[in-house]
Amino acid sequence: MDIKDYRDLIDDTDRQIVELLCKRAEYAAAIGKLKGRSGDTVYAPKREAEIRENALKTAKGRVSDRGVTAVMREVISACRGQEKVFTVAARDIAVAKTVFGECAEYIAVFFDEDAYELLDSGKADFALVADKGNFKIYVTLEGYVMVGKK
Repeated sequence: MDIKDYRDLIDDTDRQIVELLCKRAEYAAAIGKLKGRSGDTVYAPKREAEIRENALKTAKGRVSDRGVTAVMREVISACRGQEKVFTVAARDIAVAKTVFGECAEYIAVFFDEDAYELLDSGKADFALVADKGNFKIYVTLEGYVMVGKK
């Protein structure tokens, strides 16, 4: 086989990946409807961690853990968007993206108080801030906490 043959195989594989992503997004949308009826929250960090762990086990080191984690973060982000596109207020958008990926909307703030105001006003669903104890903590990372309304 030559380079063109391998590129053709890659193109075919990419099409299959996109088809599977679309199927996964349909499933996520169906779950979102069920969650809406039952009152469950869209963001489920424990489930997302479980998904990433399952992917790492499936990869078995054939792709780097870092690569698998990055891909799955974005797959989850894209599919979560079928349920709801979150708005996240943060001083450090790059750190916030390690939780919600590229498919969330972000509001940059200079002070944690601004992020809390955005949460209180409903303009943000989550905030990456120093913890003040008034909100539900979802994730702790790199000296910050990801919070949402209790």
